[in-house]
Amino acid sequence: MNRGGPLSIPRIDRAIVPAYAKTSAFTNQNTLPIPKNTMNPKSLLCLLVAAAVAIPALAGDFPKGSPHFVATKAEALAAAKENGKPVVMVFSAAWCPPCQAMKNGVYPSKEVTEFHDKFNWAYIDVDVETNAKDAQAYGVEGIPHIQFTDATGKSIDKQVGSASPSAFSKTLSKVLKKAGS
Repeated sequence: MNRGGPLSIPRIDRAIVPAYAKTSAFTNQNTLPIPKNTMNPKSLLCLLVAAAVAIPALAGDFPKGSPHFVATKAEALAAAKENGKPVVMVFSAAWCPPCQAMKNGVYPSKEVTEFHDKFNWAYIDVDVETNAKDAQAYGVEGIPHIQFTDATGKSIDKQVGSASPSAFSKTLSKVLKKAGS
């Protein structure tokens, strides 16, 4: 059972590690050895700071023609309470290639554009700790995980994994029918 959080990676079971990997470097750990003296501490610190700044910026940078995304479930449900529209919650991460493919190629596509104003959209970064409870509440174990709810937050449907623009537009159409919109 995964106990490290909604998206933690389980440790490798020693029984499935190939024989060639059971060398002295692997005997006491299930991780790869780190080469010594490859990067000085100042360079490493600079790299980590740059990554910490760049990755969240990439996650929030949407291409032209995308729906208006908010960053949290609470913001999306507040808008839904006012306008009565159902919610599309996209649980995603900047490091996830299928998530980025959906962000750049599906949400701004002409097939999906007609649905932009029919939903409240939230793009929820699973790497932001404050989003962990929401991810857990909807059973997010893999991303992209797209949760569809009514205006009160009650689950209508979900999609796990990426889809083409035409397949995603069909899903959105079905969700609107289920929501009664």
